[in-house]
Amino acid sequence: MSCQSILSSAPPLPDPLQDSSTKLTITPVDAEPDNVRIPDLFLSFCAQPPRVNPNYARVKAESESWITEESGYDAKKAKKHKKANFSFLASVLVPDAGAERLRCLGDWLNWVHAARPSFDEGEFNNDPSTAEQLVKAILATMEDQIDEKLDLGKYQSLVDVFRDIWIQLAKVFE
Repeated sequence: MSCQSILSSAPPLPDPLQDSSTKLTITPVDAEPDNVRIPDLFLSFCAQPPRVNPNYARVKAESESWITEESGYDAKKAKKHKKANFSFLASVLVPDAGAERLRCLGDWLNWVHAARPSFDEGEFNNDPSTAEQLVKAILATMEDQIDEKLDLGKYQSLVDVFRDIWIQLAKVFE
């Protein structure tokens, strides 16, 4: 059965704006009728120290060294990038993953951080054709249709690094 047939056979939900019989009632628990109690999130689960993947230190060194070299960072940019510490984020997100899978996530997060400024900070606002070529090259990589002749100039490393990550992901998750 298709998703469309399931959705089309479901009874319609009442529209609260059209149906005056639909009412939203909030019944407070252990509170005054006019009060809502929100727990202090930073004193509860958010305050707990995160579980960190035991492979963090090794993977951080490998991943940051690799992205620095592949992206051609100078010393200043490499230092700034290391401060972001995407390997730590990866280690907290997947505390039980093996080293290879942690490295995949860390590399991908580092790549996103490297690619983001070209899109977010307006470089491609004045060059939409290059942005389109870059996106097409990344999508082609995911479909194993790599164009070796394509040259995106200073953005070529973004495609090359993504290709390396994509190959790594394919190996780890096959």
